[in-house]
Amino acid sequence: MNRVYTIGYDARSSTTFIKLLKTYDIGLVVDVRRFPTSRFPQYRRELLEIILETNGIRYKWLGEYLGGFRGGYLEYMKTQKYWMGIKRLLEIVNYGEYGGYPAILCRERIPWRCHRRYIAGTLVSLGYDIYHIIDYGEIVKHIKIY
Repeated sequence: MNRVYTIGYDARSSTTFIKLLKTYDIGLVVDVRRFPTSRFPQYRRELLEIILETNGIRYKWLGEYLGGFRGGYLEYMKTQKYWMGIKRLLEIVNYGEYGGYPAILCRERIPWRCHRRYIAGTLVSLGYDIYHIIDYGEIVKHIKIY
């Protein structure tokens, strides 16, 4: 599978979020938050995983390897740990058993305010088509710019 989406949950209700995922045929959410918690209870890892699975969407957490808040993500991208995370992400994306497309998840609705843009850039350089879901009918194709 060559297409990967990204999405930020922002302040959406869980119902709206699930409908949005289903609109774009998302079958797997890969959470890249370093700390998978939120002021919105439905986006705390434990509850989010249940909500997604209940709606037929798989959940994986890769925040240990790909999470932000590292004090210079561009520098972090040069580390072995980052590339281990990319390798794991590609294993999940390419060989996982799920219906639909994969989506990389973080908090920010706008991807250029989030470290998802760096992960997306890496995937584009590896030949993947990356689309950022902003809202219903609003997606942006990622073009590597760094």
